[in-house]
Amino acid sequence: MSLTPSIRMLVLPVSDPDSFETLSLADRLEQSIWNEEFSATSGEKPGEFFLRAVDADLGVFSYGEQDLENELVETCFIDGDTLADRYADLRRLVDEDADSTVRALAKADPKADVDAIRASLGSGDRPEQASPAVEAAAFARTLLTAAEQAVGNGLGVCWELHGSFE
Repeated sequence: MSLTPSIRMLVLPVSDPDSFETLSLADRLEQSIWNEEFSATSGEKPGEFFLRAVDADLGVFSYGEQDLENELVETCFIDGDTLADRYADLRRLVDEDADSTVRALAKADPKADVDAIRASLGSGDRPEQASPAVEAAAFARTLLTAAEQAVGNGLGVCWELHGSFE
């Protein structure tokens, strides 16, 4: 891993938190049916920022910081059943009511460019040196993409935060 904080999001053939906990970082990557890794330069944890800004509960299990394979990694996981139950909420936040999500993210990060937030929520693109709200918008789109792979197949989604976040 580089020194720049990064996030790896994975769709895993694991349906419950107990089974998830037994997987090493290498196992997660090897067993994933979809994954994406991206840098996070704002210093904020984009998943937390997104959920806090829109006041949503997607049933995320947070494992806090763990020393995994000589690296401090913070992991979050949504099991398959919970993801299926909350998928409509996520889709509403990212697609169907995107304008409200953009407003909520902009309110949480008043210095952010509203057009950049809207563009990242729509595309998942992450400009270099993005604001916390723009990173959170891109994160939300990526989470929806992962959820689309997982829902209906009983799969879970996790994201790993590598590096130092505020």
